[in-house]
Amino acid sequence: MLRFEGVTATLPFAFGGLGIYSAGDVLNYAFIASRLQSATLQTKLLRDVGIVAPGSTFDDALCVFNNAMEIDFLSNPSEVAAPKLMKKMANIYFTRVTKDAKSSYSLSPRQMALWQSQKEDHTSDWLRVVPISGLGQTMNGKTYRSVLCYRLGVPLFSASKPSSLVQRVFCLGLYYVTTAVNHVLGVIGI
Repeated sequence: MLRFEGVTATLPFAFGGLGIYSAGDVLNYAFIASRLQSATLQTKLLRDVGIVAPGSTFDDALCVFNNAMEIDFLSNPSEVAAPKLMKKMANIYFTRVTKDAKSSYSLSPRQMALWQSQKEDHTSDWLRVVPISGLGQTMNGKTYRSVLCYRLGVPLFSASKPSSLVQRVFCLGLYYVTTAVNHVLGVIGI
């Protein structure tokens, strides 16, 4: 079974992914969409040869797609005639994939919250920009890896137990924060 981080990377931006399509995902709808969009041309070209039906390969692929998505795609002729058929089929496919993701991958509440937040508007904008070093609009490799790890929900580091130095620094920082808060509260009279 694939890890959810790998699946997240192959989802489109709109579904909280990185937009890196895998051939395994695309083949689920690209063949059908291609055949449906070129059906008129195929009919004209193959009419003299005697081939008029789409063929068993198309029928089998459509049956598999309909069963997996739990729909009857050809039942609505307006959907088939749409100029953006590939995009519509991709949307149907990825909607189904993301609908089943929580149960298929046993996502924790943290992973679900992170993934849902990445579906919001403009959360993927940084992935689409062109880095221009002259304007200071670049990220070094370490920053980019850190942001990608965060976006995919991959831990940046693993520590089973904080070291004694980390514990002391944390406690010291907590002491200073508490002291500062107490001082501010005293100044404003609370």
